[in-house]
Amino acid sequence: TGALHPGASELDTEDFPITDEDIENWKSEIVDEVGANSSECPESYDAGYYCIMSDTVLETTKIVGTSSEPIGLYLDGDSQLILGGNLWVTGDIIFDNNGVDGVVKAKEELGGASVAIISDGKVDIGNNFGIEGSGDERSYVLLISTNDSLDVGSPAIYASNNSDSIIFGAPHGVLKVKNNGEVNAAFSKELYLEQNSKVIFNNSLSAFSVVSSDENFINVVDWQEL
Repeated sequence: TGALHPGASELDTEDFPITDEDIENWKSEIVDEVGANSSECPESYDAGYYCIMSDTVLETTKIVGTSSEPIGLYLDGDSQLILGGNLWVTGDIIFDNNGVDGVVKAKEELGGASVAIISDGKVDIGNNFGIEGSGDERSYVLLISTNDSLDVGSPAIYASNNSDSIIFGAPHGVLKVKNNGEVNAAFSKELYLEQNSKVIFNNSLSAFSVVSSDENFINVVDWQEL
């Protein structure tokens, strides 16, 4: 309802297809940990970050810190991060846009399975960053921020990606889509679209599966366009 359509009936609320319980279950399965590697980081990210400055493969991994000093993830704009399992980052995630070859993708061996990247902080994805599944059309990268910021000047997720293999989730915060960005599918408490940005639902997302640490799969079903 509002100024454009006064008197229009409100839509019924719907539960998110991915719950807080799902997210916590994915987190709880992760055993392997890494911490900050400040000596590898650019000067502006030399404290509180795990920095990836060259092509890297990570299996199911947690980037750890403390409740008062979480550790973020910085991925250089010319590097590839290949994921063989889910990734939990206790701080912010930054995919830099200074390069042209930056890619995050699921490991080819995962086949039709998807992977989840979970941040307890905020997420900023550079304009030139590619995000891909395993190469199988059923494989996606699910990128979630549990941050509760509803400030569009400092959103939980600031997204710019035209890949049809990425799903964004900000269940407690605002998802902001950059100018001319195109989001394949998303769920968020609030959504803010900059000029010429759009959300286009992919019907193949009606169901997909996310790999778990024991190489079983957790099915996500009942995903639909609202």
